[in-house]
Amino acid sequence: MNTEEWLISELKEKKGLDDSKLAELIESKQKLFPSLNKESALRMIATENGIHPIRRSFKIGDITEEMSHLNVFGKVNRKFDPRSIKIKNRDGRVMNLNIGDDTGSINLVIWDEKVIDNINASVSEGDEISIANAYSKKNKMTGSMELHVGSGTAISVTNKSPQNQPNVKYTRLQDIKEENIIYHIKGFIVRLFTNNIYLIRCTECNKKVETTCDVHGDKFLSKTLLISGIIDDGLSSMKISFFDKTAEKLLQLSKSQSLEDKLNDLSFGMYQVEVAATARKFNDIFSLTARDVKPLAYNMDRI
Repeated sequence: MNTEEWLISELKEKKGLDDSKLAELIESKQKLFPSLNKESALRMIATENGIHPIRRSFKIGDITEEMSHLNVFGKVNRKFDPRSIKIKNRDGRVMNLNIGDDTGSINLVIWDEKVIDNINASVSEGDEISIANAYSKKNKMTGSMELHVGSGTAISVTNKSPQNQPNVKYTRLQDIKEENIIYHIKGFIVRLFTNNIYLIRCTECNKKVETTCDVHGDKFLSKTLLISGIIDDGLSSMKISFFDKTAEKLLQLSKSQSLEDKLNDLSFGMYQVEVAATARKFNDIFSLTARDVKPLAYNMDRI
């Protein structure tokens, strides 16, 4: 079904217009705007009736070549490991999923490094996923249709396969009441503090210093990566800190991405994570120290 056929179907179903009424409206638009062809006139009529002229949600069996802005739901039939490739004389990675619904199956091709990292960490075979703003393309080698994912595409897990469900009890931030307990939390990193991302200590004095130790100079300095920010679970927020290996796991730097670029990406407030963290209390205010972190596929639903 092409766009014109879909618009006619939507106008008939949602607005109760029959063929004669549609023909009358199209003719009226073309008289008012002589340069309009039939499809342009139809798009204008659809927009005036609250129907977006771009069809967005598709069944897999309806996908044809060179379509864009596609929203698709499907079950992951097969998950393939990311592989290294050459992209325009530079090193890159690509990852494939095979997804299906009741109309067929299609290969999902993922190029974006950040999306690859998120999908590899959070999606398993048997999961049901939603894909927003993808585009279709025919594989020149096999002739089969593919769904491609770029930097503007969002993928989220809508239903975790039972065998992939972790037996973990998650805590809301507002329910954290005790110190020295490890809590499991899902939330968004909504803010990062990037002015000072390294913790520097003198290992001889065991004291935090700015640049050098007043007593031992720079002979015994230890430099540890420290990423601090705010995590929000939709109901409340709390300061959280990531040290050393946990900070590296949060960042998931690719070979082609600098630390500064990654911090800028995370600062947009759309980075969803699952953390295991210890609670600390100071002046009656709780904060968290992350012990483990796992990026999650972006999901606008409440956590």
